[in-house]
Amino acid sequence: MEFNGQSFGVGLLAGWLSAYVIYRSRHQIKALREAAGQGAQNVQKSATRSADSRYISDLIERCETSHIAGQFVKLSSVLVEPRFLPEPEFASPSEDLAYNIYRVVPTIHDHPYLHAPYQVQTLSIDDLALGDHAIALLGLPGSGRTTALQAIALHALNRIRFQPPPDKVQAKLDAAEAQLAEKERAVRIKERIVIEQKAKERLANAQGENYEAAADEQVKNEIPLFRRLMPLYLHLSDLHLESSEHGQEADPAELIVRAVQHTVRRVTASTIPRQLYNRLNKGQVLLLIDGFDDLPESERPFALSWLNGMLQEYKNNFFIVVGPAEGYGTLTNLGFTPVFLRPWSDLDIERDAFHWAETWVQTARKMGNRKASKPADDQQVIARAHTRGLSTLEATLKIWGPTPTTPKRSAREGLDLRLPEAPQGQRRTHRANRAPRRAPARRRLHHRGATASTGPRHNRSRRRAPRR
Repeated sequence: MEFNGQSFGVGLLAGWLSAYVIYRSRHQIKALREAAGQGAQNVQKSATRSADSRYISDLIERCETSHIAGQFVKLSSVLVEPRFLPEPEFASPSEDLAYNIYRVVPTIHDHPYLHAPYQVQTLSIDDLALGDHAIALLGLPGSGRTTALQAIALHALNRIRFQPPPDKVQAKLDAAEAQLAEKERAVRIKERIVIEQKAKERLANAQGENYEAAADEQVKNEIPLFRRLMPLYLHLSDLHLESSEHGQEADPAELIVRAVQHTVRRVTASTIPRQLYNRLNKGQVLLLIDGFDDLPESERPFALSWLNGMLQEYKNNFFIVVGPAEGYGTLTNLGFTPVFLRPWSDLDIERDAFHWAETWVQTARKMGNRKASKPADDQQVIARAHTRGLSTLEATLKIWGPTPTTPKRSAREGLDLRLPEAPQGQRRTHRANRAPRRAPARRRLHHRGATASTGPRHNRSRRRAPRR
């Protein structure tokens, strides 16, 4: 084979030319590669955001519509801010404790109506995030624990903001201050700021701490922890713990993914698993677990085992699990800090009646009453009367049962109006499923061992059966 110098020279020149072009274009090629990589990352982030947004949209819809009147009004429109009570402290020598004016209040969580009327010290939703990251939310059935979990989810998603109740005294002071001259008003505001700062300094000194105004301002501007986490609401009955293949070596988060996929739309179910695993591994999930005391006694050991596995594998996340007001030792043994749901006070009941009045026109129109008007103040007073000693659910039914047009309607009739109507073949099934009423004693009499006669009255024996 002969060597062709001309072809060799042409090939060599072409190679040098290609290398030179590539060398000169190296910055443009690098920019194209970075742009392609950035585009792939943007697509991935967009998919992540879309998956999160779809799940958040489904969660918001579930929280807004799963309460008693969910088909008529959103939960955020009628929600009363849930407040919480810490577990009572253990007995200790009196000289080691600071004097507490609330120590005489009978705080017995088995009977919450005893301390409901008192304005005891409570915790807000944001206060829960300042302590342990595993909380057992305890209360009696009907105390509003499920609604509290949904309120926490809406609060974490910034869908609801709880405003303090209007202070009539402060309103009068503000009105009087508004009538002052501008210079005098500025002097008073400055004096008030100085007094507030001195009070904080004295409080910090009493607690053995150093007060720093800059640190206090930073705490005010800091985003609460719950709003930096993604809320994840689930019911333990959706996990099917007793029938699953969950074992000690299995990933407990797999059951969460399956449960979430069954409670969201089809598109969300196909995109959410990877995002849930990523967020759980990074400790960015607020787990709101409901239904522990709804489980049968035979299934609770499976739930406790699963909760223990979640705490071990994903301990950097925040856990809030609902439990009973008594017999919650199995939860505290796992490391959950007990917190009790505060029963409604008179002020909370008044707020609920106010929300009922504000949303009544919308509710009545959806029920078919186009001529409804806002209830008057005296009707609100009637609605919230005789509600002391009732649970949150009972008080809600008491307030939402009567209407402006039928103030004497019972809570049960009001609830029937607000529940979705069942199909024709399913109506009044609760009456058909009732146990048959026992016949009167006269019809249960036996005559010489025979069954009671159903014939005419003159054919029945009037002799009583002998006592055995």
